[in-house]
Amino acid sequence: MSCLDLTGHYQYEAIYLPIYFFLQSQGVDFQFGVKIRNIETTVDQNRHRISRLAISQHGLEFKKFLGHSDIVIATPGSTVSGSTIGTNDLPPAWLSIEARDHLDANWALWLEAGNKYPDYGNPYTFCTRKSESILESFTITTEHIGFVEYLQSLSQCQSQAGAIIFMKKSGWGMRLCLPVQPVFAQQSRDVRVLWGFALFPENEGEHIKKSMLFCSGAEIMSEILHHLDLPGEVATEVLQRSITIPRAMPRMSSTLLTRSLEDRPCITPKSVINLALVGPFVETPWRSCVDASYGINVARVAVSRLMGLQKFPEEHSRPSISRVLITLLRK
Repeated sequence: MSCLDLTGHYQYEAIYLPIYFFLQSQGVDFQFGVKIRNIETTVDQNRHRISRLAISQHGLEFKKFLGHSDIVIATPGSTVSGSTIGTNDLPPAWLSIEARDHLDANWALWLEAGNKYPDYGNPYTFCTRKSESILESFTITTEHIGFVEYLQSLSQCQSQAGAIIFMKKSGWGMRLCLPVQPVFAQQSRDVRVLWGFALFPENEGEHIKKSMLFCSGAEIMSEILHHLDLPGEVATEVLQRSITIPRAMPRMSSTLLTRSLEDRPCITPKSVINLALVGPFVETPWRSCVDASYGINVARVAVSRLMGLQKFPEEHSRPSISRVLITLLRK
């Protein structure tokens, strides 16, 4: 994974927080806990203009009026909608796993807009195919240093970006990801943190004879230890000194589903003057939607077009196949 731009640390601490504090110092007003209930438009020269947003925040509802020079940048869809987290002792708590359930506000707004404006793409292509888009991830926090050292010896990888171990016989399609330690700034020296994911969590395990979706963290860890073929007493000790937290994500790989060219919306839909769309579901040529540069490029184009800024040169070279595959595995 040496071709990837990685910090070697927890992304939230190493990337997002510094950006957040910098933007805050520049006067950006972050409002959390906000849900957009409705978008109202007016007609301006045969095109729609967003003029008012119906908003709820912490139980209060109000309307935000937009001036003639105001712009709106939105993210349609969400890969983590419907996600549910388990514990070391309990599986993720599914109230229902029907594809139509657990759609967050991003999907709801896209579904509504997609019915009104033909250039908004087709969200149904991405949000209703759960059996194709579902993944399950898990984090392992362990005090068994020898276990992590054993995994690192299996990987035989010297990359500073970390390594991935494929469990070829896993019916769940499990991969273990070994990040550079420490992962967290305040991580204890006698603790190691790693994570993994499964491509086919609806399948039955080889050792745990049930779907991964209905397994506790400890059961997932037992399945991992089975595939590693560790001696019984060592496996028992690792299990006792580790905590595994599973997370089922029914739409995690929805950006990679088969689609037609019109299913993704344009960055700046022609039907609305003051709106731009960003995120992995927006169409932009010659780029992989799982790469961070994809989101950065889309945002640059969105701001440039809406603000009338000078255009920057577009890159038209095809992405490296190896880079795309490694990025997918990293996700």
